[in-house]
Amino acid sequence: MKRLIASILAAAAILSIAGCSPKGESGSSGSSGSQSGEDSGPSGELVVATWAGTYQELLQEYLEPVLAETAPNVTVVYATGNDTDHIAKALAEKDGVGTYDVMMIGQLDMPKMTNNDLVMKLDPEKIPNLQHVSPEYQDDYFVPQISSGGVLAYNENYVETPDSWGVFWDEQYKGKIGILETSRMFSLYMSALMLGPDVPYGGDWNEGWDGLMDMKENMDIKVYATNEQLGNAMATGEIWITFGWRARAASWDTEEGEPIGNVVPKEGTYPYLSGACIFKNANNPEAAHAFMNALLDPRVQMAFAEHMGYAPTVDNCQLPQELNDTIGFTQDELERTKPVDAEYIYENDGVWLEKWNKEFIAQ
Repeated sequence: MKRLIASILAAAAILSIAGCSPKGESGSSGSSGSQSGEDSGPSGELVVATWAGTYQELLQEYLEPVLAETAPNVTVVYATGNDTDHIAKALAEKDGVGTYDVMMIGQLDMPKMTNNDLVMKLDPEKIPNLQHVSPEYQDDYFVPQISSGGVLAYNENYVETPDSWGVFWDEQYKGKIGILETSRMFSLYMSALMLGPDVPYGGDWNEGWDGLMDMKENMDIKVYATNEQLGNAMATGEIWITFGWRARAASWDTEEGEPIGNVVPKEGTYPYLSGACIFKNANNPEAAHAFMNALLDPRVQMAFAEHMGYAPTVDNCQLPQELNDTIGFTQDELERTKPVDAEYIYENDGVWLEKWNKEFIAQ
C-alpha cells in the first residue's frame, strides 16, 4: 500500500457532521430493488473471508438487504476466521482457483496483500459510493469501511482513571488484566512505546519484547480468543483492564454490566481503519464490487456505528451527537494519535507472529 493514512480519526470526525442520506449510490443504473430483463446484475455465490461474531451478524442483518437492492441474485457465504489464516490460505491458492472473493481486513495488513500480488485494483465505476469516501482514505486496492483508535479500557469500580499504559505492569492489577489472543501488534507497540516515543516511530519494535515477557511472567495475564469473550470478561468483572479499539470499549459499557471507561494514555496510540479488498483470483468479481459498494452505503455505516461503535468513513452519514461523543476522539486525544508504518509491520510481522505464538501465547 503506497499511501499511509495520515489522519484517520480526524477525517472521521469531519465525516460525521456531513449528513446521512437514506440510501447510498446503488450503481450506474441508478435503480434499486430486483432488476429484470437481461441486465439482472451480478449473480451466484460470493465468498467473504471475515471475522465471526457481531461483525458477521451485522453484515448479514444490515449489508445483505442493501446488497439485494442491486444484486438480488447474489448469495453471500461467510468464511469466518482470523486474518492470519485467511491470508495464509490465499497465498497457498495464489496461482490457482481461489476460495475467497472478498476479504475483510485491517488497513495495516494490506501490504501483505498488495506486496504479494493477491488483490485486484478496484473499478471505481462499479463502486459509486466511493465518491463519498474522504480523500485521505482513498486507495486503489482497499475499500475503507470503519474507523476507530486504540484505547486503554478499565473497570471504573476498581481502577482509578489511568493515564499510562504502565498499568499493564502494575502489580496491584495482577490477575485482572486481559488481552486478545491475536493482539500481538498492539501489545508490542504498547511495550515499545513505554521505552520512549521514538521506539515505535522509526525505532525497533523488537525492543518491546522484554517488556511483554515481563508482563506475561509477573502479571498473570488472561488471554481470550475473541473480542466477544474479552468484552464479556470486562462486563462481568472477571478482568478490570485491557486494550482495544474505542469502538469495542464503548460497546462493553452497558447498563447491565460493570461500568467500563476508556482513555488514550499520555504515551499515545495509533488509529485503526478496517475495510475490504477483492482477490485477483476471485470467482465472482462483479458481485464483489457490488458488495464493496454496499459496505459504503450510509445505512450500513450507521449500523456499524450504532451496534459496534465504529465511526463512518463516508461523508453522507451523520452520527447522532451522543453517539459521536461516545465513539469519537477529542482534539487532545487526536494529537496523541499517530499512524504507524504499515510497510515496517509487513516486513516484521512474520517473525513477530512466530515469537508471539511460541513465547507469549504458549503456556
